[in-house]
Amino acid sequence: MLLAMPPDPVRLTRSDIVTLGQRGEPWAFLPVAAQALRVLERDPQFRALYAANFARLGLRTAAMEHIQALLELTNGEPTSQSEAEQLASAVERLADDRVPLDDQLAKLRANLTALAERGVGVGTGRAAENGIEDATRQYEAAASGWTVCRASDGNIVRRSPAGEWHGIVDARGNARAFVEQHLVCGSIYPEPVTVEGVNPP
Repeated sequence: MLLAMPPDPVRLTRSDIVTLGQRGEPWAFLPVAAQALRVLERDPQFRALYAANFARLGLRTAAMEHIQALLELTNGEPTSQSEAEQLASAVERLADDRVPLDDQLAKLRANLTALAERGVGVGTGRAAENGIEDATRQYEAAASGWTVCRASDGNIVRRSPAGEWHGIVDARGNARAFVEQHLVCGSIYPEPVTVEGVNPP
């Protein structure tokens, strides 16, 4: 019997992560940087790079949150403070990335309706309508206090009431790659596949 051994963890230095952040691939950098930030939270250069990568994705809300932290870190250091203020000025000009709750609920209803039309999830006819409304009410209650933001490439990230960011990953890119690798070859992968995309809508 063969046992699959877990891969050895990859160890990255600060320099490795900074280089990753300078490559212009925010989705590759941000999940790694989120882990590193726990250790480097008082590092102004790293915080600026983190904010800039959010800004590259049009995620103004997250970028501004980290710029505020950067401004506090650089307080009393004129050169660093000036650079932080320039970054803040550039990010402030970005479009608002927040998704209003009404838009989220409309998208959720549309997603659930599409599933119901395919016989998935919430039943058919009146049962489907009731199921959609029940799910919408549940989502609305659960969404209280959350901030939902849309990146310029359509990905959705969310900030919890506790201030933690969720979904810092290229979900759309991953889904696209999955489809290209697995769903375009029906003769090779004939089994049904479910792509989850209802919650968050």
